[in-house]
Amino acid sequence: MLAIYVGLVGLAFSVNYPGRLTPDSLDMLTQAAHPEILNDWHEPTTIGFWLLFAPILGQPASALLIQALLIFIYPAILIERTIAQRLVALPFLAAFIAALVGVTGLISKDIVSIGLILCLLAALDVRPASGLRLWRPALLTVLIIAITLIRPPNFVLFGITAACWVAIRRIRLRAAIPALILICITTAASPWMVKLFDQKLLGTADARAELSLIIFDAAGISSAIQKDIFAELTSWPTDEVQRPWHCYTPRYWDTFKSGGKCKEYWALFSNINVRPTYWWLRSIVSHPIGYAIHRMKYAFQLVRSPMPIATWGAPYAANVAFVDLSTKGIDMQSYFQLWKPRIAHVPFEWTAALVFSRSTLVIAVFLCLLVLISASKVRGARGAIDSVEVAAAGIGIGNVLMLVAFGVAARGAYLLPTFVCGFVIFLRRSARIAHTSLNGGFKLCGRPGAAAYHV
Repeated sequence: MLAIYVGLVGLAFSVNYPGRLTPDSLDMLTQAAHPEILNDWHEPTTIGFWLLFAPILGQPASALLIQALLIFIYPAILIERTIAQRLVALPFLAAFIAALVGVTGLISKDIVSIGLILCLLAALDVRPASGLRLWRPALLTVLIIAITLIRPPNFVLFGITAACWVAIRRIRLRAAIPALILICITTAASPWMVKLFDQKLLGTADARAELSLIIFDAAGISSAIQKDIFAELTSWPTDEVQRPWHCYTPRYWDTFKSGGKCKEYWALFSNINVRPTYWWLRSIVSHPIGYAIHRMKYAFQLVRSPMPIATWGAPYAANVAFVDLSTKGIDMQSYFQLWKPRIAHVPFEWTAALVFSRSTLVIAVFLCLLVLISASKVRGARGAIDSVEVAAAGIGIGNVLMLVAFGVAARGAYLLPTFVCGFVIFLRRSARIAHTSLNGGFKLCGRPGAAAYHV
């Protein structure tokens, strides 16, 4: 397996070298080079991963290598098993891995998050006799914390997964209710705990990123009910700003941020004397129909026309020769390695555009739902439920629900956890079906997939 893993990492690194920066990752790595401007708009934990090999490789090659190292641990395990068992799913696995190679070169916190989620699934999918199993609880805890630190709303994924597990295991009511309450409290508190960690331990400035969600939702509600709820705020200059429905689009909140069409909203709301979270929750409770309409419009845009993960043309990169690599007035032109299009990258980019598409998303969501529904109907020993599939399904569905409730931009990269979890489920189920077919039936004994994929 080690040879397969090294080969995948080497392939992804060489095809994508030195990596493609986005405006967000350009800003984050600029902050890494100039800690005096470090803030928590994008979680600084991601920067810590990207800097691991910076003294040797420079940037963004260091970020590219760490993303490749994280992403291809579990795919290497899947390849070894699939080849050893000569399974029919091999072409699908090849397409999945080619798509992962294509997106690994995108230097983004979303790719780091995907790598950690795949590591989490790999840690769950450990052979019973393995010595690593003894350390699995600690490893899983570290991975969950890391995934949450990369993007605080990610804890919603684990909250939903834990709630699904409580429901599936049919835990007694007197134990289930306290467990669900604890899950809800921990999930709700996680963004504040992450902010405390960033500011007290890492020394970041508070960028007040939560205001993007509050402004987006308030504008969406105002547009749905055709009433400016910002006008309810004391000292809000209603006559001096455009009405929110003139600026609002359900696709993203960017029109309200600094530099957007209605940038005055961010400036005004950042300085207004109000408790933003309380006002946001009160607005949702006061206008539930308007909020539901706004969120349904956003969900429709997220599925129908998200900003693509990969394209059929030349992929975007901020670190190219003709782009000004400066942010916050800091010139970073000499700091970053420049990316140039390569013919070798084209088939991987095209595969990613095909694999991470709208039709595949529908299949991935269906598979996640199928796993949760079928697992809830299983009666018998604990081993009768595939814990890896349930975890993948919970994360996949949890990601969609998290985006529908808290998303502020319809970006395809945000859906990557659902795509990846759907593929993992498909590959495991294909392996199990192939194994039971070869053994003359579909009766499962013990753990599902125990012979095909060790859980």
